[in-house]
Order: sequence, then C-alpha cells, then structure tokens
Amino acid sequence: MNEQRSDDGVSLVETLLAMMIFTVCFAVFMAGLQLMVRDTTRTQQVTDATDQMRKAFTAMDLEARYAESVNAPAVVDGAWWVEFRDPIVDGGNPQCTQWRYAVSTGVLEARTWDSTQAAGATWTTLATGLSTDTALLTDTARQPFTRALATQAAGKTDEMTRQTLTVRLESPRKAADGSRSAVDVLQTSFTAQNSSSQSDSNLGSAVCAPTTNRTR
Repeated sequence: MNEQRSDDGVSLVETLLAMMIFTVCFAVFMAGLQLMVRDTTRTQQVTDATDQMRKAFTAMDLEARYAESVNAPAVVDGAWWVEFRDPIVDGGNPQCTQWRYAVSTGVLEARTWDSTQAAGATWTTLATGLSTDTALLTDTARQPFTRALATQAAGKTDEMTRQTLTVRLESPRKAADGSRSAVDVLQTSFTAQNSSSQSDSNLGSAVCAPTTNRTR
C-alpha cells in the first residue's frame, strides 16, 4: 500500500474548490462593505445638510428676532425675496435686511444695509445645496418664506401680537435605493419682537423699498 507523503501538495480539483470558496467569501465581504460605505455616505449627507440648515437658521434668527416690520415675500427673477427692518439702535439709523433664495442655484443669501442708503451690494451666503426644484416658485405649500401679520386690534386680546416669518428649506439627497431623490425639510418660525399691528407692513406700507431692492 502506498501512503501519501506530506509533501505531495493538493490536487487541481482541491485548488479550484478553494478558489471558488474564496471568491464567494470575497464577494459577500465586498457587498457588505459597499452597503456600509453607502449607508455611511448617506448618513453623512443628511447630517451635513441638516447642520448647514440649522446654522443658517441660527444666523437668520439673530437678524429677524428684532425686526419691527416684515415685508410680504415675493418671487422676482426666479428667486424668493423677503425684507425686514430693525429699529434704531444706539442713535443710529434703522437697518434693513434682505434674504434671497435663488432657486436655480439652490443658494440662500442675505445682505444688510442702512435703511437711509441704497441697498448694499455684498451678499453673505447662508446655505448652499438647497432644492433647485422650480415648483418652489409656485407651490404655496413649499414656499421658503411665509409672513404672518399681527392681528391684535386696539383694546382687544389676540394671540398674534407680533408678525412672524416662517422659513422652510428643502435639501435634496439620494434615497436609500438610489433610484430617486429624497428631500430633507427643515422649517422654523421667527417672531419679529418689535413688530405689532401698527407696523408699517402690517398697515400695507412696505419697508426697505423692496420694489427697487429686489434686483440682482
């Protein structure tokens, strides 16, 4: 009887079988790795978009909370615009602030200027990568800026004692299946603390000359 020596090696069949097993294991490993990378990327995209919008809202809150009069938002040249005026501080002139959401580029910008002067030319970017869906220009349920007037009448008690400005931002991303676009939405309302039912815009008189300042 011939005994196999320890240095005889392995047969071709055994080698092919081992390669098949290794290939299957490697394919399973790569599939799991790709899924993990995709989920991590998607989570990071959501986190980044949410953080950006929250930072934008924080900056906007610092500007809008002291407003004494908020104009009605409107669409001009493919962008949503809204203006508001802050009261006199330390003997200076009232300040005007304008927010512009250019739907074509998905960019939200702001500028502030002395209300007695022409609108400033320098814009500050508040957020990028926002939705570029043109439906935002006409869909009232999705519009980024919405103003609510103060409704308190003289001598009466009413909940809406101040004007409010609601900002709604959409940030698109790929859905989990990668076949369609999902949208993250963040919305908040800012109360104009110095406004009232007697504010200029509440009485129908716009502030900060929006007819001339809603230009690029």
